[in-house]
Amino acid sequence: MELDRVLLKSRAKDLIRRSRPSVLACGALYLIIVLVLSNLAARAMSVNVTMDKLRYLQEHMMSGNPDIDYLYALTQSMQPPASAYGIKILLDFCAQLVGIGYTIFLLNTIRRSEPSFGNLLDGFTMLPRFLLLTVLEGLIVGLLSLLLIVPGIVASYRYRMAIYLLIDHPEMGPVQCLRESARIMKGHKLELFVLDLSFIGWVLLTGIPGIGTVLQLWTVPYMNLVFCLYYEYLRGAPVIYGFDGGEADRPSYPF
Repeated sequence: MELDRVLLKSRAKDLIRRSRPSVLACGALYLIIVLVLSNLAARAMSVNVTMDKLRYLQEHMMSGNPDIDYLYALTQSMQPPASAYGIKILLDFCAQLVGIGYTIFLLNTIRRSEPSFGNLLDGFTMLPRFLLLTVLEGLIVGLLSLLLIVPGIVASYRYRMAIYLLIDHPEMGPVQCLRESARIMKGHKLELFVLDLSFIGWVLLTGIPGIGTVLQLWTVPYMNLVFCLYYEYLRGAPVIYGFDGGEADRPSYPF
């Protein structure tokens, strides 16, 4: 059955309105955690620049015979220490794991499977599998992108559902998830691409300084919920309509 994007988005808005715990509240907590981790990573990577170092650099550059070795040592002393790069990678990775936790929360909300704010930490239980999936997917997409841009883009859509499969199937390894994602995305890559394009307006608005940050409180939960529903649509899962069980609350969704 052909995807109806309007109904898919309407379903997402219905879930946002009715969900308990609130999809928006959990999304706000997720964004706060990511913001804190991002700020810590930025602080770890901050450049060690002082006025004295800048003055020494300027004076040496203005001298008639600058010492290249001295300039190199001085500029290196302004760079973050090697450990800062490791800390940044670790914090960025933690942010991704919290993002997986938010996806788990959204899937539990759709399936009425006791969602809770604690789901935000569930991604950490998948650490080894997620790490291997990230490396494998990155290598495949990266290598194809080196050849031509288009094959890399196609590959990114081919494996887009791998993370959802990793969440749903603990018995499956990362390679199996990639293969299964390629199978269920067969004939749907363009469909998902068009769905992505339908959010371009929201993406542009979130890029506006100030107001964009506030808008993310809506766009991040909304867009992530739509993509979770799309995954449900691909796997042919039944959709749970209302939250009170009433027949009157069940709109006619074709997925």
